[in-house]
Amino acid sequence: MINFYCNTHGGIEPLHIQGIQKTLMCGSAFLPPNLQAECTKRGHILDNTFDNISHLNHLLGDLTGLYWVWKNSVDQCVGVNQYCRFYDDQELEKLDKLDQNTIYISNFVEFGQTSIWQQFQYWHTDIGIRLLYSAIDGGKISISKTMADQMKSISKLSTCNSFFAHRTIFNRLCSVLFNIIFELLEGSKYVIEHIQYGMHKKNVNDRRLLAFLSERILNIIYNNVEHFLGRGTIIVPITFTQR
Repeated sequence: MINFYCNTHGGIEPLHIQGIQKTLMCGSAFLPPNLQAECTKRGHILDNTFDNISHLNHLLGDLTGLYWVWKNSVDQCVGVNQYCRFYDDQELEKLDKLDQNTIYISNFVEFGQTSIWQQFQYWHTDIGIRLLYSAIDGGKISISKTMADQMKSISKLSTCNSFFAHRTIFNRLCSVLFNIIFELLEGSKYVIEHIQYGMHKKNVNDRRLLAFLSERILNIIYNNVEHFLGRGTIIVPITFTQR
């Protein structure tokens, strides 16, 4: 049985339950004490407990929930979904047992003639792309320029930072992802703060630039999955639904 942690925020309840699902309140560090107490009373998990990065939620969005699951859960088959976005129940029922070498991800969104980097640039400017390439040029992260360049010609994206897997492969993927995210965060503090409070103040999404960039980073990993997660690892898209 898959143990899902449903990332939500602000005390919002999930719109659906699937499998063994627990509600994880992202950004709990920013919730008022009375709402934290109410969420705890409801049986929800606060992401500012135990090993956590909840204080970075204003920059990383639901990645703070994913981090909590990686560091604190002990389930052998584990994954994350979101309060209004879930995997297709019928597809999940077909999974009798998770392959230990497989990452299960949401389905791909097609952008037609628009590449992943073009789509990102349109909605979030090219700052995140330049941050990523700067880290690559400095030899700071495990993604190569060739891998990043793939996003110039690929026009489909598995979205929402959502996936599930056997614990070993789940941990391995989280380790790769967060090593990259933390390096980008450390090397771009001024730029991120400038985005958050300055030039893109009217665009709320850009306050969480790295959260949106992480979706693209995950897709780079998916496209080079054997390099990052070991020979024999494959991607099996799962139907993605919104309720």
